[in-house]
Amino acid sequence: MNVENTEFSHADLPRSAARGRLFEKYSELRGTPREALYADPGAGINLVYHKIVLAGGAERGTIDIITELARRGMIVRVITRKFDASLFPPEIRRNIDLVIVPARFPFCFFRKIMVHDFEYRAPDFCNPNWKVLSTARFPRGADLEDVGSGTRLGHLASRGKKPSFFDKLQIRREREAFQNARKIAARSRHVADDIAAFIGESARDRIEILFPSTDTTRFNLGARAERAALRAEFARIGNVPDDKFFLLFPSNDHRRKGAPLILKALETLPDDIRLVVASRIPIDHPRAINIGFRSDVEKLYGAADASVLASEYEPFGRVGTESILCGTPALVSDCCGCAEVLREPGAYIFERTPESLRAALMKVYNRVREQGEFLLSEAPETSLAFPVSLAGRVDRLLELMGVPAAKS
Repeated sequence: MNVENTEFSHADLPRSAARGRLFEKYSELRGTPREALYADPGAGINLVYHKIVLAGGAERGTIDIITELARRGMIVRVITRKFDASLFPPEIRRNIDLVIVPARFPFCFFRKIMVHDFEYRAPDFCNPNWKVLSTARFPRGADLEDVGSGTRLGHLASRGKKPSFFDKLQIRREREAFQNARKIAARSRHVADDIAAFIGESARDRIEILFPSTDTTRFNLGARAERAALRAEFARIGNVPDDKFFLLFPSNDHRRKGAPLILKALETLPDDIRLVVASRIPIDHPRAINIGFRSDVEKLYGAADASVLASEYEPFGRVGTESILCGTPALVSDCCGCAEVLREPGAYIFERTPESLRAALMKVYNRVREQGEFLLSEAPETSLAFPVSLAGRVDRLLELMGVPAAKS
C-alpha cells in the first residue's frame, strides 16, 4: 500500500508535520468526527519508534505490539521515520494513524544525526490527549519507555570502548528519556540493573522487568512443515549433503551477535557442522552457508538442528525463545537476557569462551547423531520460565501506561 496517497490535514499537529500521512480519515473509519476521537484519551495511544520494518528483534517486537493494539480496535498513532505498510493486513492498517516524520537532513550521510533529530522532534507529532509508548528514546518523558535495546553504556562496556561523539549524544538522550519516563519496562534483569546504575537506584520503583512476548501463532511446531525442503536448500547453497549438522545463526550485527566466537569454536568441532547465516551480510568462512536475509525465520528454525546466539551484549535475545517454540534447541551465551529465563532441554547456556560454546554445542550434536535428530517434540514451552503471550504483555503495557485494556 502506498502511504503517500491519503490526503489529510493534521489540524492538531505542528506545521512541521505537514508531510505526515494517515491510512484512513477517521470520519470515514468510524463515523465519529476526527476531533472527538483525537480528544478521547481512551481512543488510542502514541507509539514512537525509528523504523517499522522487518529487521531485528526490537523491530519485530514493535510490529507485534502495533498489530495487537490495532486488532483490539485501538487507534495507534505510529510516529516513525520509515514504515513498511506491507507488514500489516488491511484490517490492521485501518486503525493505524501513521505519521512519517519528515527528515530535515535527507541527504545526510550520518544516519546517527537523523536518528538524533528524530528522537528530539518526535514529541511534537504526538497527540497530547493520548498516552505515549516509546520503544525509542523519548526525551520529554514517555508514559512508558519500553527498553528493547539496553543502554548505550552497556553496549560500550561489553566491547571495552570509550564513547564517541555520537555515543555521547545517544547517552544524553537515554538519560533524559529514562529520567523523565513515568514508567520503564526492561526486557531483562540485567537491563533493569543497567538502567538503575545509569540513572540511580532511586529509579528502581519505576522499572518493571517485562520479558518480550513471542507470536506463538507464527513460532510453533508447525514451522517444521517444510523442514526437509529447507534442509535441501541449505545443502544446495552450501554444496554439501543435507545430513550435515546445520547450526542457524540469524544476525544483523555479526560482531555483537558473536560471530568471531562461533567461528573460533568451530575450528575444533566435527567437520560436518555448518553455520547457516541468515543475514544481509555474508560471512566468508569455509563452514558458513550464507542464505541471505529471510523473513520466514520461523521456517529456518524448524529446519535447523540448533540455533546459536553468542552475543557480547544482548538485552534479551528473541532467537532463544523463537527457536525453542519451533522445536529446535538454542545455544545462548550467558550475556543474553533470555539466559535468565531459558533452561534445558530447550536451551543450553554457555560462557562466552570457545571452550564453553564447544561443550554446549557437542551436547546437542551428540544427541542428533545418536537419535537421528534432536527436536523438542512435545511442550517446548516447558523450557521457558516466563509467559510468552503477546496479549498478556500488551495488557501489562497498557496497565503501566494507565490505559484501559481493550478486549484481547
